[in-house]
Amino acid sequence: MQNLNKEIKTAAEAFMVARSGDNRPASAAVRSLSECIQKIIAGSGIEEIKAHGSFGMGVVADVPWVACTHKRFGFSASKGYFVVYLFSKDGKRVYLCIGVGADTASERPNASRIEEIEKQSGLLRLRCESIQPFGFSLGNDIDLASNGWRPRSYKAATAAFKEYSINDLPENDDVVADLLAATNQFNSLVGEESLLSFEDVGIPNSLLAQSSLAKPFLILTGPSGTGKTRGAVALADSVCSEGCHELVAVGADWTDNRHVLGYLNPLEAEATGARRPIYETTPILDLILHANAFSKEPHILILDEMNLSHVERYFADFLSAMELENKTGALKLHAAGSAVTRTGKEVPGRIDFPTNLFVIGTVNIDETTYMFSPKVLDRANVIEIHAEAIALENFLRGIESGGGGPEAKDYGISFLEAAHVIQMEEEHPQVPPLPATVRDAAADRLMSLFRIMKRGRGEYGFRTGKEVMAYLRTAHFLAGPEPTGRTAWAAGGSWHEALDAQILQKILPKLHGSRSRLAPLLGALATYCATGDEDDAMKHFPQDGAAAKRSLQDARGLSALKFKNSYEKLERMIDVLVEEQFVSFIC
Repeated sequence: MQNLNKEIKTAAEAFMVARSGDNRPASAAVRSLSECIQKIIAGSGIEEIKAHGSFGMGVVADVPWVACTHKRFGFSASKGYFVVYLFSKDGKRVYLCIGVGADTASERPNASRIEEIEKQSGLLRLRCESIQPFGFSLGNDIDLASNGWRPRSYKAATAAFKEYSINDLPENDDVVADLLAATNQFNSLVGEESLLSFEDVGIPNSLLAQSSLAKPFLILTGPSGTGKTRGAVALADSVCSEGCHELVAVGADWTDNRHVLGYLNPLEAEATGARRPIYETTPILDLILHANAFSKEPHILILDEMNLSHVERYFADFLSAMELENKTGALKLHAAGSAVTRTGKEVPGRIDFPTNLFVIGTVNIDETTYMFSPKVLDRANVIEIHAEAIALENFLRGIESGGGGPEAKDYGISFLEAAHVIQMEEEHPQVPPLPATVRDAAADRLMSLFRIMKRGRGEYGFRTGKEVMAYLRTAHFLAGPEPTGRTAWAAGGSWHEALDAQILQKILPKLHGSRSRLAPLLGALATYCATGDEDDAMKHFPQDGAAAKRSLQDARGLSALKFKNSYEKLERMIDVLVEEQFVSFIC
């Protein structure tokens, strides 16, 4: 077994020697301790973790360190989180810690940055409870014998730790066991963050994953009791840490944004004798503030029965802020200069719209609800959910559904980071770009659909095109690595299935109107989704003053479908249009 006990003691002594001006023993000690740790980790079967350290550059650091970092974070000790040995400046103590990346290698953190680091480590701390039986303390009550800015950031970044006295180190077996406990905990945390898979909740896993990653606003529509809310909650549970998601029931009395962003209550301030007006918060505003405070964690807001009131009346500010490129100060709360909550928490006049916030709305359509406007639908991915007959029958007969869905895959990137990369069209080694052949073929299809929609006075714009391509990149990414992953996805029919899903989620929701208005367009879209022939689809429109060559009836009952799900939805809409003379996508 590696003599970790001896290596730690040697390193601590070498760091003290380095303070007198001789750095050579410290350099050798860092290298030797790192190699020892690396061998212990490799022997335990943990992969993709690298041990490396630093005792300073030129002048020995107040707090030398040797860390275990992960490939997912670029083997960096300033990003993500890691396991680290921190050596106190006085040479008396060493701490084995699990901490978050402080990102302070070249930037002196101010008080607000230190506070943000502490919040991040506090969030990580909630997920480190299983390490307590090994003698680790949850917290950052460590004494590094230095008040320098880097030691202060190291302390703030610590989520859990175990303290050793250099002059009274435990037996080597115990020190090795502690290291393995810490690295196992670290490795499991990385695994939790990296898995982009969701529980089987009655909605196809890939559909939820792709839609959520490609667009931070998702609408689930369908009959009551089909699992929309349950699916949204299950998604939130699988992606978010505790306290990072909120289920809010929309009320019929939501006629302005007070139920979303809260409101200033100056009368309450006078009644209580407060120096500043009180700001009445809401669960939604509390979640937004939490998301801004914990910017590296995904947050999900679920608006249940979102259309019980007019969405535009209570959600317009939110929708506009969501689409802004610069989200700094995007949400205006009040103009009082200064306000506090009932608990005394400061509420600024403007706040950032959090880039780590995802919104899921559930929608039922009946006589008590309101229809969405095109402005709302254009900003969302819309997924229609129906109960499958076989699933309902199995439920009624008490027959369990077979299997638990596909095995979870580790994509080497967190949900939030993948969403950011895809939505911002950035490069990333774990999220490859959409193959040019697929992009060109999809662009051809989208341009055909654009010309058809424009002919029927329902054209779409740049936002739709951008978000469809983002969804296709997401589907390509989630197809997984080779040998049976992304190449097969691009070469086979899978990219057609992804584009089919986007036609259904992004283009068809724009459709609503009377028979005289929609009949040619529905027929043309149905024919195109069945055949893929634009010229044939255009025959549903009058040409050069002559009557259309094809009718609604010609678009029904077609086979060999190019975009199966979209065609089947269009066929159902045609049936409703013929029977009721009016139809909308959400019906």
